[in-house]
Amino acid sequence: GPSFDFIHTSAAFGKAAHFQRLVQAAAQSMLDQLAGIWAAVLPGAGARGMANVLWACSKLNYKQPQLWSSTLDAYLQQVMQPGAAADQDLANVVYALTAVAGTNNGKVPGLASEEVVTALEQLCRQMHVLVTNPNIDVKPQHVSITLWGCAKLRIKPADTALDGMLQAFAGRRIRE
Repeated sequence: GPSFDFIHTSAAFGKAAHFQRLVQAAAQSMLDQLAGIWAAVLPGAGARGMANVLWACSKLNYKQPQLWSSTLDAYLQQVMQPGAAADQDLANVVYALTAVAGTNNGKVPGLASEEVVTALEQLCRQMHVLVTNPNIDVKPQHVSITLWGCAKLRIKPADTALDGMLQAFAGRRIRE
């Protein structure tokens, strides 16, 4: 309840994603409870916690529409702030969107197709900002996941974002 903050709640979702042998009914009940707590603590959550929750929900195939839409919306608002976006978090959110769509007939719970396109385009623009900043080291894996998500969801990011991510590979502006 009240002693759970956003860090505890996102960590609980993450731990749950690693439980391979939970009985489905027990898992659903636990996830529904966590989703209720998450809704209460989301306004104070950081970008890493939001990314972790979306990643965990995709791994768990947890499709609660309100959790997906509110968490993604809050995450996208937060990463627009200077210095708030991290390559790992961006990649985790792209992975989450792609994975849940892959198990849900191409749809992300709680989001219209146009919203998914807009979200992925924004995530690509943010990754582009990171890879073109000479003071930030971006892991190739994170850029690769972002490009994979675009391809898998058949969404073409803006030419500048796409070119920037591809040039980052060629220019070795990302750490190995």
